[in-house]
This record gives sequence, C-alpha cells and structure tokens, in this order.
Amino acid sequence: MSSIALTILNHLFFVIKLFIYSCIFALPFVLITNLLTKRYQRYKKKKSFVRSVFLTTFPIVYILLLLIYFVPSLIYGFGGYSFNVIIQAVIFNIFKLFFVAVIFSLLLLIAVFITSAIYDNLKKRSLQKIKKKKLPKNKYNFLLWLSITFTIIISFIIYLFFPVLLSLIVYLIYF
Repeated sequence: MSSIALTILNHLFFVIKLFIYSCIFALPFVLITNLLTKRYQRYKKKKSFVRSVFLTTFPIVYILLLLIYFVPSLIYGFGGYSFNVIIQAVIFNIFKLFFVAVIFSLLLLIAVFITSAIYDNLKKRSLQKIKKKKLPKNKYNFLLWLSITFTIIISFIIYLFFPVLLSLIVYLIYF
C-alpha cells in the first residue's frame, strides 16, 4: 500500500476513534444533566436561561477545582512551612480558585449554548419527523447524548486549533 493511502486510512481511523470516544465521554454528562435538571428548573422560574445555567454549574465547578487543587496538597503535605504561611496560602488559593471557577463557568456556558442549540435543532427535527407534540423520555436522553457528543467533538476541534488553551487551563488552576 502506498504511503498516501496509509495516511488517509490513519486519518479515517482517527476520526472514527474521536467519534467513539466522544460518545463514551458524553455519557457521564448526560447523567449529570439529568441529575441537575430539577435544580436548573428551580432557578429558571426566577431567572433567565444564562443566570440559571451559571448558578447551576458554578458550585459544581468550584467544588471540583477545590478538590483538584487541594487533594494533592492534603495527600503529600505542605512541605515544612509554618502554620501561618499555610493558612495564608490556603485562603489566597480559595479566593483565586473562586475567580478561576467563574472563568470556567463562563467557558462552560459557551458549551451549554452550543449543546442547547444542537439539542433544540435535533428536537425540532424529531418532532417534525414523527409529527407529535411530545417525545418520549428516552428520546430526550438520546438527543441530549447526541448533542453533548457533538459539542465534545466541536470543543476537541477548537483545542486542536488552539492547543495553548489546555496549558492555560492548567496554569489558571495551579499558578
């Protein structure tokens, strides 16, 4: 086989693996979305879509960032620093991670917009196809899974063109 055919085949396998891994990676997000639906609905009654999504995602992102940052310190210790220095560092990092969580929640808001647009488009097409006013619950979950999968693929393409974003994320958390 020529090297051109092998290159094309390699790229084809890459696209297939990207789709398969994105489908698998989207499953926990569907579960998280189903778990947070009630909280989102409670906020949506009082606030706009943007505020309700932000208020739903921000506490989760903040708690995850605190765990990502402080669990290694708790496991490996603080390295012989005095108690006052450790307390100052912990307080400073809690405030720093608060602002990082705001930035991540806003970035996540963009992904939610993309997912919502894809989901609404798929839902509209499905309703037109079956000519009903309401879809069954499992169909909603499938459409949600499909829209999250496409959002993951889109975000991977963005990371492919802007690889500095991944190092920026690590820099914001740890430095």
